[in-house]
Amino acid sequence: MHLFGKLNNATRTDLLKQMIPTSKLHSGLKEALIHFLACFDVCAENRNVLMHSVTRLEDNSDLLSFLKRSKDKPSRINEISMKIADIRRVADEINHVENFGFMAYLYSLTNKPDALLGIPQKPSKLLIQTHRGR
Repeated sequence: MHLFGKLNNATRTDLLKQMIPTSKLHSGLKEALIHFLACFDVCAENRNVLMHSVTRLEDNSDLLSFLKRSKDKPSRINEISMKIADIRRVADEINHVENFGFMAYLYSLTNKPDALLGIPQKPSKLLIQTHRGR
């Protein structure tokens, strides 16, 4: 577990995606865990976009813009404008996926997925516009 804790999220999820299919877990639980990892990837990316951005309240609007330089191309600025309700939806999706992941973990300890309820829909990836830097 100590080594696993030192890995970044992308490496952890990639490792788990390779291990789950060959595990001795019930097939329904395997599917649930693979689904959780796919949802987790989207939630992590959405969270990082929102948390590592500069925010700007748009004039005469109920929109909040999030601006962030591209990691791969620093001369590009990524931007997304969202209503408060959309930000709330992203937070709720993250919460649902987190709760589902915790429950899936608990059921993995028993290997009895029959009681695993509330499989969340895969969250929507935030659609980001890219602009060239000035």
